[in-house]
Amino acid sequence: MEADVPLWGAFVTVLASDGRVVGGGVYAHCGDPARATLLTCAHVINLALGRDEFTTEPPGSAEVTLSFPAVPTAQVTARVGRWWPATGLTEPNAPPVPGRDGRWASDLAELQPTAPLPAELRAVPLAAADLGDELWAWRGNADPRTVVRLRVNGAAGEWLALEAPPTGFAVQPGYSGSPLWDSRRAAVSGLMCTRCPEEASATSSVHSRETA
Repeated sequence: MEADVPLWGAFVTVLASDGRVVGGGVYAHCGDPARATLLTCAHVINLALGRDEFTTEPPGSAEVTLSFPAVPTAQVTARVGRWWPATGLTEPNAPPVPGRDGRWASDLAELQPTAPLPAELRAVPLAAADLGDELWAWRGNADPRTVVRLRVNGAAGEWLALEAPPTGFAVQPGYSGSPLWDSRRAAVSGLMCTRCPEEASATSSVHSRETA
């Protein structure tokens, strides 16, 4: 859709060393395009580096490869600049425990490219979502066939609880880190984080943490 065009110039794909898509990211800003930054989930970076997804140790100088749907021939490596690993809600200083922690805290990484980003990349703004807002999510490679329509059903700490229609494409592995797009505001309202059994899906909201 025409309303989604700005997102394509900001969408980022995070790749594993073998070229697999492990998740997405976004080139975004909080009101000043000159201070735009690359954002994804910390657990997506862990997966790209072949680590346990909830490892809390910073990846140091390790590099991940990024590609860009708007520039299919371009790839850039990046290192983690700032790191907020996922931590459990019951044990804040420990990683979340699969099967016990349906959601968690933090799970955000800010990336620093090791080379100039493609000139075609255009940052999009971050904006807080409201209850009832309609958001859209794509798999980490931005394939238009993977689009999922979501509705903001509530908020819990850093998370947005989202509800998906009972029919249509479902959120699944490979969506983590991808931007949640508000086409009405032409802005990103968070990053896809995980699918919860008791909910259609849930996301970490990043508009405040990006400036922390």
